Amino acid sequence: LEVELKMLYTAITRARVNVFIAETDSELSRPMFNYFRRRAVVDVVNREGSLSSVRVFGAKDTIEDWKNRGEYYLEKAEGDRQNSCLRLAAKCFDKAGDTKRMNQTLAYLSFTEIENVDEKKLTKTKQKLQFKEKLYNITEQLLEARDVGFLNKAAFCLLKTEENDEYTARMFELYAKLTYAKRISEDDSLVLPVTPTSHEKKYFQYAGQLFAKVHKSDGTFRLAVDCFRNYVSAGMYDEAADMINSGDLVRNNKEFQRLYQLCIPSADTMHDPTATFRRDFQRKKCVKLIEAIKSAAISVGN
Repeated sequence: LEVELKMLYTAITRARVNVFIAETDSELSRPMFNYFRRRAVVDVVNREGSLSSVRVFGAKDTIEDWKNRGEYYLEKAEGDRQNSCLRLAAKCFDKAGDTKRMNQTLAYLSFTEIENVDEKKLTKTKQKLQFKEKLYNITEQLLEARDVGFLNKAAFCLLKTEENDEYTARMFELYAKLTYAKRISEDDSLVLPVTPTSHEKKYFQYAGQLFAKVHKSDGTFRLAVDCFRNYVSAGMYDEAADMINSGDLVRNNKEFQRLYQLCIPSADTMHDPTATFRRDFQRKKCVKLIEAIKSAAISVGN
């Protein structure tokens, strides 16, 4: 039996178009035939049947088949096989005639390749400008996809340009929020409030740090709030406390009230990434941050 299975495997995997299986013992062949039928991979002809219905040439893949296969490879593009899967996905989209999706996949491939570029070796001004132009082109194509899975890649490309830090921070935050929202909407077993995953927290952290960087040069209250919101979403309570203690966040009663609203749990915020922080704040689990807010309240009160 082992030898016969090996021969069957060889016949199926080496065939260019079709494999014809002829069996004389219906009892012995029934389990395998039934399996093939369930998988809908065979055309069955009985002894009394006509051979005219048997396909001589293989079935041709439809446009939808090629698109689905492209999306499959795109989904599997990670780890050591990432680049090979992306190339296969691009070929499938090309076969489907979906030029836009193909270009977006190639932009993703360019992103993975550009990650390994040593920017220190780009010593000439022309090389730096060309590299930056390529980053912007990749960012544009990835954003055109309107695909959550491409959003963080686009943000990383923009980050490498060392320009538009605020816009990059908003992209990181948006990616984290969309990923968080998608997860809780797809899993009915989750109990609210839902804590962001380590992956989601990582992008809230990126956003918070970039907002903090922009705030240093800008100084507007709006950016300080953006930074605080992302810090607490990432579980970075000590960093949020340090920001309040520095005096950058709360300078008057109106600003304090705006900040305090981010700490109070409510029915409207149960699906928000800050919901876990609001619960922790209510249960007094973030001691340093609570003390910082108390000090800020006394300061603006005076």
